[in-house]
Amino acid sequence: MSTVAITGAGVVTPVAHTPAELHEALCEGVGAVRPLASFAAAGLPCDLGAAVDLAGLRQELSDRPTAGIDRIGQLTIVAVRRAIAAAGRPETSAMGLVLGTMFSGAHTIGEFDRRVLVEGPQFASPLDFANTVLNAAAGQAAIRLSLRGANVTISAGHASGLQALAYAADLIASDRAPLLLAGGAEELCLESYLGFGRAGLMCGTNGRPGHVPVPFDVRRTGFALGEAAAFLVLERDVDARQRGAAVRATIAGHASAIDPDALDRGYSGRCAIADVISTALRRSNVAPEDVDIVSASANGGYDGDAEEAAALAAVFGRRSVPPAVTAIKSVLGEMLAAAGPLQAIAALEAMRDGRLPGIRGLCDAGDCACAGDLRAETRPIHIETALVTSVSPEGNCCALVLRRAPEMP
Repeated sequence: MSTVAITGAGVVTPVAHTPAELHEALCEGVGAVRPLASFAAAGLPCDLGAAVDLAGLRQELSDRPTAGIDRIGQLTIVAVRRAIAAAGRPETSAMGLVLGTMFSGAHTIGEFDRRVLVEGPQFASPLDFANTVLNAAAGQAAIRLSLRGANVTISAGHASGLQALAYAADLIASDRAPLLLAGGAEELCLESYLGFGRAGLMCGTNGRPGHVPVPFDVRRTGFALGEAAAFLVLERDVDARQRGAAVRATIAGHASAIDPDALDRGYSGRCAIADVISTALRRSNVAPEDVDIVSASANGGYDGDAEEAAALAAVFGRRSVPPAVTAIKSVLGEMLAAAGPLQAIAALEAMRDGRLPGIRGLCDAGDCACAGDLRAETRPIHIETALVTSVSPEGNCCALVLRRAPEMP
């Protein structure tokens, strides 16, 4: 089995457009969640969201027309292009793409259906139809950027993006693919906003007082939606070194599972989450005592955060010093499939820089204090091993272990 190296990363977020800028924003606690007029007009109790300014990306998309490429496709193309550049622009003809997304172009699908229902089938848009399939964004990126390798789309709820990284790592490790881009993308749209709002998962929509989308905080009332795209370049360690690429870190192992009772409860349970984390550590040959930081999936959901905190306590509770735990979603919102890859990239930047961002807005961890060393402030830390978790309320759970590259200072 080959060692899986990470040689580049590209992001599109509401607060930053490079991994280094993202790290600084997280360390400084610069929040992107704010009231959105389009959400307020829908009449639901929550109007908070974190949106990307697509107008700022036009220059990077100006080389070819964007007609027929919807919002999530544009987010994906820019993030993938940035990841390729960050990896030293390896030859793309052999490069493949593994994309995780929960909804893909939900707004495009909704608009296509509305036009057919309201105006009649004869008014259906052919351009929109091409983007109503789940793998449209991956296909658009491959066409635009000449990616001729494997092209895969994975949908596993909030865990889609991290599962895409795990799937790609398996292809690289087993020598079934030489070079892959892997990550996730999700758009912010009224359709997903209405769905999560009516399900009572967003802050202000479930009877809990206030709008407090703060992970692990005792006041938490649900999440605020965000959007982003984030991709990493994965290749065999030996290939990366032969072409002179800088290896950022390696993927030591991962695990995924489904909690079969989550749909009935409305959240993934602590036992399933703990089992996935323990399996990922075992497959990585990493003891719980050797994990330096955890980048948690927590998003401000009342039950979900408590279950993840209990799972982390079950895995790491016997340590004399608990691991440092961070969560990025009070800055960026719940980015669904893009969240797991962004957490991984944020962990890599913390590994490089020696600073771990705090949890923005955290005042009192209360029932979640058992998760580990939770802090609101940024702290200095040396990181050799990082654990990234991604947990979805319908039961999909994923954990991935990152190891520091030997040459990283």
